[in-house]
Amino acid sequence: MKTIQITIAILFITLFSISCSSSDDSPAPTPTPATNNNFIRCNVDGVAYEITDNQIFNYKDSAGFNIAFNNTVLTTGIDMALKGVPTVQTYTCNSTNITTVGRLQYQSPDTYTTAFCSTSSGIVTITAVNGNTIEGTFSFSGKRLLMCTAAAKVITNGTFKITYPN
Repeated sequence: MKTIQITIAILFITLFSISCSSSDDSPAPTPTPATNNNFIRCNVDGVAYEITDNQIFNYKDSAGFNIAFNNTVLTTGIDMALKGVPTVQTYTCNSTNITTVGRLQYQSPDTYTTAFCSTSSGIVTITAVNGNTIEGTFSFSGKRLLMCTAAAKVITNGTFKITYPN
């Protein structure tokens, strides 16, 4: 049974990687450390959590945008990857629309994601876009990869402000 779960995980990851590849041959953008008083704040299972400034790496291109963490000391963080040009709107992330909308993840070091389990979902609301600065809110319930029946990590009261490099 474990072999089947591993095979399914590899298949999902491969499918996601293929579906996310761009049609042009330009290289993927290199994540750049955020340095403009950027933050990601939330509660993880009721406990306050914050990532700031040089712990945040991000990029934005024609395919979408990504906000990620780089907390090597704690090996924890929030990762948001959403498709398309960021505009003021609400994105609903779940396993049925990962390739068209995106996903939310919490790393602890296990990965809890909205990407694969039907019982996982989340919402990101972009509240402001001002040049390269994006602000918004988020919340989600993420399940461990291949452990859809296990307890979820519940992320609430999430807020963020990110300025992308030019």
